[in-house]
Amino acid sequence: MRQKNGGEYEAGYVNLPVGKHISYKIENNYIINYLEDGPTVELQKPDGTKEEYYSLNEAIKTVPANGTLYKLKMVSDEFLYNNIEIEKNQNIDLMLNGKEIYGRANIVYAFYNNGKLLINDSTEEGTIRMYRYGSDSKNCYTIYNSDTGIININGGKITSSDYGIYNYGSGSININGGKITSSDYGIYNNGKGSININDGEIISKYCGIYNANAGIIQITNGKIDVGPNTSYDGIWINSRRYVLGIYNSETGTLRIINGIIKS
Repeated sequence: MRQKNGGEYEAGYVNLPVGKHISYKIENNYIINYLEDGPTVELQKPDGTKEEYYSLNEAIKTVPANGTLYKLKMVSDEFLYNNIEIEKNQNIDLMLNGKEIYGRANIVYAFYNNGKLLINDSTEEGTIRMYRYGSDSKNCYTIYNSDTGIININGGKITSSDYGIYNYGSGSININGGKITSSDYGIYNNGKGSININDGEIISKYCGIYNANAGIIQITNGKIDVGPNTSYDGIWINSRRYVLGIYNSETGTLRIINGIIKS
């Protein structure tokens, strides 16, 4: 289900009054949706003009795929009914502004990035969150960065019950601040892509960074904190369970200049 800029929801026979969007709250492990006044996001164009949208998905679809930077400022929390896909050559600065973007595992990804995504937050509370609840059986990814994707994180919280950030192929991730929290993998690097950590914090129950193939991990500062756990917890490697700050494959490259790793 998605919401048009005029306030109408599609794909679920749900029509909302103009000027309303669906928000949520969590009580006793249940997600409760309700109507809320006003837009969800403000789109700031390069010429200085601004437009308001009632869903992040609809705002992003108006951004041209020509490399021009567009800024999106969250003005309300948003519950995702579909994943947010950023196209190749789209260039987006997402300002969380202390708000929360929330999705369940049934949509698999909160953000699927093929372009260039910058994440900022003017507070310490802005969050992008993905969780599994009840009957949810799929692995969920708060941010999936594709082979053509570039992500820069300067602030905000990236939270997941499975994968905080999944970097595929030749994708690039640069972390200059913020916090990534995950029950399984903070960052999973699958391919030849690069992960550069200049600051920020990764907190995970099982593995802070997993470098599966010939990727490059460089850490100049920041903190990785893994645990606590039990002897039955951990990720499977060669038929054994491990709890690791960093796993680096035989073909991977790992450079650590400074920082704290605790596991």
